[in-house]
Order: sequence, then C-alpha cells, then structure tokens
Amino acid sequence: MTYSVTYSVGKAGNNGGTVNVKGEILDASDSVLSAATDSAGTLGWLAPTTLTFTATTSETTLRFTDLQGTFGKDLALDAVSITTTVPEPVEWAACMALGLVGFAAFRRRSRC
Repeated sequence: MTYSVTYSVGKAGNNGGTVNVKGEILDASDSVLSAATDSAGTLGWLAPTTLTFTATTSETTLRFTDLQGTFGKDLALDAVSITTTVPEPVEWAACMALGLVGFAAFRRRSRC
C-alpha cells in the first residue's frame, strides 16, 4: 500500500540561528523508505513537506531528527497527517458495482 505523510516545520522562537529537521520513513529493518530535510531561519512556518512511500512491512516508523540539537528551543512541528494514495479494495468494489449498473442501463436502453 502507498501512503503520503505531510507535516509542517517552523521556527517558533527568536533565539537566532536556523532550525534544521529531517523527516524519515523507516521500515521494520530501519531502512529509509523516504526522507526530506527542512530549514527555517526566520519566524513562521515553511510550506508543508510531503513524503510518499510504499509500505513493505506491517511496521513503519516516522522519525524526526533535529540536525542541530535544538529540539524544544525554536523548532515547531505541526499538522502531521498520513493518507493512503491507493484506493482500498472496498472503493474498487464500489466503482465496479457502479460500472455494472451503468452497463446494465446501457444494455436495457439499446434493446428498445
């Protein structure tokens, strides 16, 4: 199954310097499936970051690493969301059922 993880990084304090954070998706064996690094040098939020990955095991880890060791000082992390980008089997079944109803209506109309 393919998923997307979206999050926002920002600088919350005005202690000077830049905050750098790395977001990673890891599988059960700690192999990196997807990664991104964000830097914020001024107060405020950066544009959301999206990581897309295909789950290869039943266990997947989302990890954020502070590259400068300032967690809790200026770094802000918000709006973390996980969504699936592949339709679930139930959705496929619903689409197929709708297609069959449309086909039946088409056949009925063409017989008249």
